[in-house]
Amino acid sequence: MDPITGLSRYRPDGLGIPPETEATHFTHILQPFAEKHGISVLEFADAYDAGELKEPELDEYFMHDRAVREVSSWISWVEEWREREGEGRREEEMSSG
Repeated sequence: MDPITGLSRYRPDGLGIPPETEATHFTHILQPFAEKHGISVLEFADAYDAGELKEPELDEYFMHDRAVREVSSWISWVEEWREREGEGRREEEMSSG
C-alpha cells in the first residue's frame, strides 16, 4: 500500500535490464547513461546488468517496466482463461439444448 495515495502497488523483484526484451529495446533509454560513463551502450548494458555500474534512476525505471509487464501478462492470461471458459460453457449449452 502506498502511504501517500493509499493505493496498492506491485513492486517486482529484480535489477537490471529485463531479459525478455529485444536487445535494442532500451537503447534510447541507455544511451545517455552510456555517454555519461564514456562507453558504448552495449558496454554500459553489460556493466549495469553485472552490477558494476550503479544507476538508481535506471533501477526505478526498470522496476516500473517489470511491473507493467507482469500486470499485462496476468491480464492477458485472465482474458485467455475467460475466453476458454466461455467457449466451454457455450459448447455445453449447445449440446444440452
